[in-house]
Amino acid sequence: QPYALVILGEFSGTLVPPSGESEECQVVMATIISGPKSLTNAEVVTFEFGLNGQSANGVEFECKLEFISNGAAVPAEWQPCVSPQSYPGLQDGEYSFSVRPKGENSVANQVFVHDSTPPEVSV
Repeated sequence: QPYALVILGEFSGTLVPPSGESEECQVVMATIISGPKSLTNAEVVTFEFGLNGQSANGVEFECKLEFISNGAAVPAEWQPCVSPQSYPGLQDGEYSFSVRPKGENSVANQVFVHDSTPPEVSV
């Protein structure tokens, strides 16, 4: 019988199928290791990611970067990606970076603001 497990936050433990049969279950969740978490003026924005507590060897990832306009994300398509994933030449504004293991629904997400306008200083 198919089943689903939704995890909000960190998970540690053993998964046992409802049938009690000894089949292996594996939770594959992406995690963002580094990247802008709030405000950045970087010419190239870079994110590093992997799997939560597991080796990412052999795992394919999908990423998307959505521009947020008036509080709503402008939809973007999932694209194959590898860590680190870089985005050069972003226009100023708010963005949402998302990554997931290919074929999985669990998503790691990070929102940041790109602002390349230097502050004006008057003396």
